[in-house]
Amino acid sequence: MGVELRASGEHELAREVFTQLLKHYEKQEVDWSTRARLGLIASGIDLGQAKKADQQLGVYMSTMPRFRSEVCAMLEEKNGATVGQQDLSLVFFVFDSEPLRGTLIDYCG
Repeated sequence: MGVELRASGEHELAREVFTQLLKHYEKQEVDWSTRARLGLIASGIDLGQAKKADQQLGVYMSTMPRFRSEVCAMLEEKNGATVGQQDLSLVFFVFDSEPLRGTLIDYCG
């Protein structure tokens, strides 16, 4: 839902959906929290808050090893065979945004 709201330009609402997802699924598989955290970062970019989004990404990458490993694995994924296409498009949206690309390269190589 958050991804679809972002795509339709409803950035504030998308941010709220991603925030609620994190609150309610914190104990679930990291897949959900990784997706929600990437969504929050992307929403920050959409709202013109790239510097804040980069700081948020840096915190996640440095303090959440599983988040970092999943994001780096998505960056390495070339054909989307094991990762959903929406997840890949979200991580590549973040990767293509300045200054976030530098943060991802610093952590993923």
